[in-house]
Amino acid sequence: MDRNRAASDAKGFKKLLHCIYQPRPDFKFSTQFVSTLIVAGIILFQIAVGYFITFDFYKKMGLLWCRGDKDPKSCENSLHTVYGAMDVACVLCSLISIILLLHFMKCHRDHVFQLYRGERKFYQDVFVSPRALVGKSLRFSGYQIAHAIIGFFCWLIPLVVICLVAGLIIVYFNTDPVQKILRELKQFALGFLPTVVLSFVLWLFQLFLSFFVFSDREFPNITITVDNRQLFSIASYFFFFYNIILGFIAGLFRILKGLLLGIIFMARIDRPFLMQGYQTWDKAFVAYLGFLNVLVAHSHPVMLVFCQLLINRNSDRGLEESLPHIESSRATRDGSNPGERTGLRHSERAASSYNGRLQWPQNKCIIG
Repeated sequence: MDRNRAASDAKGFKKLLHCIYQPRPDFKFSTQFVSTLIVAGIILFQIAVGYFITFDFYKKMGLLWCRGDKDPKSCENSLHTVYGAMDVACVLCSLISIILLLHFMKCHRDHVFQLYRGERKFYQDVFVSPRALVGKSLRFSGYQIAHAIIGFFCWLIPLVVICLVAGLIIVYFNTDPVQKILRELKQFALGFLPTVVLSFVLWLFQLFLSFFVFSDREFPNITITVDNRQLFSIASYFFFFYNIILGFIAGLFRILKGLLLGIIFMARIDRPFLMQGYQTWDKAFVAYLGFLNVLVAHSHPVMLVFCQLLINRNSDRGLEESLPHIESSRATRDGSNPGERTGLRHSERAASSYNGRLQWPQNKCIIG
């Protein structure tokens, strides 16, 4: 409740940041995890700065070369468009990389809490021995930094192409080559339009049949029931051939979705890059699982409290062994009963020990 209130009270940039990552005072990131992300962020910053310094030099050299061209104004406009598109792509790529790192911190925190609760759904199909996980955990930092760099360039290349094409179209929109390309694209789209419209209509018609004709209206989400069985068999035969067209379009979208998700989550080794059943082949994901399991094994709250109880018990035992000697020496001097005073002092010491020491153990971590 306090976290939700803090998120609702945030304004401006903090409110936008809370949509990506919301800090929690009851959780602390490990030093290795934070150090890894800091090093990755510094390297990405150096890449961006190096890009601007290098391409600024090439831009000046290009402007000097354009002065000797027959049409220097057109050459300068083209050069400004190219380098402007690349600058925009680099800025967008840097922002996306920062957002991905922040969201990676949030997902890592959720994974830690899931393992604290004993939930392992996000890697239930990955079978790695505990001994192998300990060895794989050593690779986490290097793999994460390397994949952050690769993910940066995976975002940079398509963004440069998109921004460059958009910039050239805007600058040279009224020229003959651009108009010719647009006319060719228009003809191709018009020729492919009937197939797309037919596929969309068939898709809507099948949705209508599944929701209103073949499904049980009284208990639609409890069990699988098929009404109008004869019509269902006829529809299965009728749509057998038309679904081939839908299959081609679905296959094209499947490839595009795979490429898009692969580019987006290349910098995130907490997401398996391979399909279910082959996730063990993703060495970066297995390295993250090793780091996560080792971290949870050495920072689980139940284990830490249990260890603290053992420490308190051992200290109380040492106190119990030392108190009789002290009380017996005091009793001989004061003439009092040593048994009664020993029990009283031991009880007070045990109470103060548990009240003062039985607290939540603190790790040497960095607050997230």
